[in-house]
Amino acid sequence: MARIPEGPVSAPPAVIYRVEADGREVGADGDIELPPGQGKLEIQYGAIQFRSQDRVRFLYQLEGFDSGWTETRARRTGYTNIPAGRYRFRLLAFDIAQPGATSQASVSFDWRPHFYHAWWSYLLCIACLAGAAWFTYQARMRQAHARLEAVLGERNRLAREMHETLIQGCSGVSALLEALASMSRERTAAAGNLLNCTRTQIRAITEEAREAVWNLHHGGRSEISRLVDHMGTPNSDLSPREREVLALMVCGKTNRGIADALGITEATVKSHVSVILQRLNVVDRTQAVVAALQRGLAHL
Repeated sequence: MARIPEGPVSAPPAVIYRVEADGREVGADGDIELPPGQGKLEIQYGAIQFRSQDRVRFLYQLEGFDSGWTETRARRTGYTNIPAGRYRFRLLAFDIAQPGATSQASVSFDWRPHFYHAWWSYLLCIACLAGAAWFTYQARMRQAHARLEAVLGERNRLAREMHETLIQGCSGVSALLEALASMSRERTAAAGNLLNCTRTQIRAITEEAREAVWNLHHGGRSEISRLVDHMGTPNSDLSPREREVLALMVCGKTNRGIADALGITEATVKSHVSVILQRLNVVDRTQAVVAALQRGLAHL
């Protein structure tokens, strides 16, 4: 018990009998350390008075929680939802016949917080949130850079493809024109057919260039697939399907036109064209057409 008598001797001495925190009895004097709990506090008190107890009044205040003093005749008080922190319960007792003469008793509490209410817990939460935000930002930036690099790489690839298509196509047309110029005047019909082939080839080159430009502007991706894996020395042995593709190439059909004519996918056509170029030992479609005409693999 804690008792700090003050005032005149005639004042009844105030006494704190019992203190309960969260339903568990604790000490009633000195500084009391309380573990984390629900914040429920109950205090029993009284005054030593040999005369009638009805004449005794009390004033109490829980410093750090109450905003002022409370006067009562009761000898018990309770609190709920007290947050963690340091508190001091002060009790004044006096006789109504001598209200100016008081005695005092007090007890102090140090109510420890739950770990998630401790200051270091808040700092840890802030640090975790900051770290999560930083890692999220870094992940998004990496994704953005990866998407940008993919777009730039695809556009560069399409630009190179368009450039190579034009260069190779122009080289092929030049070869056809050279062949046309070297033909004798007596072979007028063959020269006319060769000229028509050249015109068709120019239209095919233009169509492929337009397709490459469209893919470049719309971020399209060309399908890259290979149906066969031929390695070693090129040869001119073509399968029936490859001969069909080559014949349509001689007629000036684009990959899309060949795919529609044969009922296959454009990716399959590209694979067949790749095999044809390898087996004819040429580097582009135009040279393949010239080689096919020279070797008798296709006719105009």
